[in-house]
Amino acid sequence: MQSERSIDTQMEFDSSMMGITHPKRADQQIFQILSRMDFTSERRRMSILVRDPRDQQLKLYVKGADDVIRDRLDKQNQDEKIVTKVEQFLNETSTKGLRTFLYAMKVLDEGEVQAFHEELTRIYELKVRNK
Repeated sequence: MQSERSIDTQMEFDSSMMGITHPKRADQQIFQILSRMDFTSERRRMSILVRDPRDQQLKLYVKGADDVIRDRLDKQNQDEKIVTKVEQFLNETSTKGLRTFLYAMKVLDEGEVQAFHEELTRIYELKVRNK
């Protein structure tokens, strides 16, 4: 059950930019990559923080194991019809033995991003000191 959009959309990455092209649109959207957390077996997800060129908002995109993503969703901002469709799709694919991922996005403000980067820096410094 892939949508036409998910099949036809092309993504290109380099170290600091990400381009997204959709065949029904003439332009390519270029996103500035501000931070990336790679997939690990412990986290079971990967995350990328970008600045959206269309509205200049900071957006955190996450892709990962369906149970990990579902556990992190804001329960108060969910559309029950969409949740039901997703659950049905996940149940159908799991009975076929297929692997699934979910995607999520959250708009962040500058303060949230700054606090997050400060916490990561603090953790990294502690790890370096304790080696």
